[in-house]
Amino acid sequence: MSASVAVALAALTFPAALPADDPAAGEPPADGVVWDEPRDGWRTGAEVISGGESLRPGDPLAIQFLLKNETDESRDVTVDNFEVLTPTLAAGNRLQINVFPQDGRRRRHTLDAGETFRDRRYRLVLDTAGLPSGSYLVKVDTVFWTPHPDREDGHRGLAFRQSIPVTIGEPTDDASDEPNAAAADENADPTIHWGEPVAGLALGSRLMSDAAGRYGDELKLELIAENRSAEPITFTYDLPRPMDFNQHVERPDGQYVSLNVVWMSGLRIPNLKTRTLAPGERQTITETAPADSPNGGFFYGPTIELVPADTKPRTGTPQLASDGGEYRWFATIRVTRPEIPDFDLSLTAGGAPLTVVAAEAEPASP
Repeated sequence: MSASVAVALAALTFPAALPADDPAAGEPPADGVVWDEPRDGWRTGAEVISGGESLRPGDPLAIQFLLKNETDESRDVTVDNFEVLTPTLAAGNRLQINVFPQDGRRRRHTLDAGETFRDRRYRLVLDTAGLPSGSYLVKVDTVFWTPHPDREDGHRGLAFRQSIPVTIGEPTDDASDEPNAAAADENADPTIHWGEPVAGLALGSRLMSDAAGRYGDELKLELIAENRSAEPITFTYDLPRPMDFNQHVERPDGQYVSLNVVWMSGLRIPNLKTRTLAPGERQTITETAPADSPNGGFFYGPTIELVPADTKPRTGTPQLASDGGEYRWFATIRVTRPEIPDFDLSLTAGGAPLTVVAAEAEPASP
């Protein structure tokens, strides 16, 4: 007897770091296929089909998606075609590829017991031009959606939660083998908190005020880019308003703290900037609008307001609502480089420490 399921391709958010027990962090799989754990009788997989796990710089990176019927009966499956958003290169040589379904474009297939669905229409091909030599982990959060068992109009996703090991050129470590990796130490500034370099670029952060703030204070974060490579680097980035910045706050133990922010719908005109850094050079990339400009004095960079824990979210500057204590403030930007056409670079600054001083209790009336 056949079972029928509807399946689509979509994407999940890329985690900030791969878990220590990630299977892909070890040796490549013997058969070249990275399989996830079975879920509801289905098993998702992916395979690099261009040059195996080792590519020459500039070779195409081709990845085939797989779906296996793990049951002992024939099953029908309907799979949506997909489209790819801009892939991203992040710290630690992590390549993130986001895949989303195309509405209304789907095909129906029948898989015999134990059969693996493999079709050339369900693969990705990307250009590795410009990527530094090194060992990479490719994260393709492809999700196969099946009907939800408890909701007639709902769906439940079967995620591909593994990473695919790939080597481009020589298996070096990007973070440690950059020619100017020691530049930050040689020009040490204890007020700048550096993140890991990505393809030769590192992002640092620095508080523009005292590290201790009180309720009602509005804090700003200066972002600094540094060229850790041996060649000049030209890059382009979007410098948005504070409410649109990719920023978050953590406790010292790494616990994520949500910011109070109400997102506004509508289109936003990109505020694109282009800079060129010589080897070892650093520049501040956040800006304050000139006083004589239409937005005179406005700060284009990460900004938060410190408020009590029970404050309700509102539009405008993101708020850190807390009872006080120690925090670390992170910000991320995406940049493009003309010599790396198929990937954006995701740069995250090191966490700038800050302290929220809670308001003292009012003295009791006599």
